[in-house]
Amino acid sequence: FNSGTVVIARGLDEGQSVVTAGGQLLSPGQTIEISGAGQ
Repeated sequence: FNSGTVVIARGLDEGQSVVTAGGQLLSPGQTIEISGAGQ
């Protein structure tokens, strides 16, 4: 366990994205726009 670190060991396919900031503001089925360096 490391504070501030997340390890995703399985469950994602290549090319899928992960929300790293503001995830608590999302609702199921909500449309989002991807912006920034992580595209």
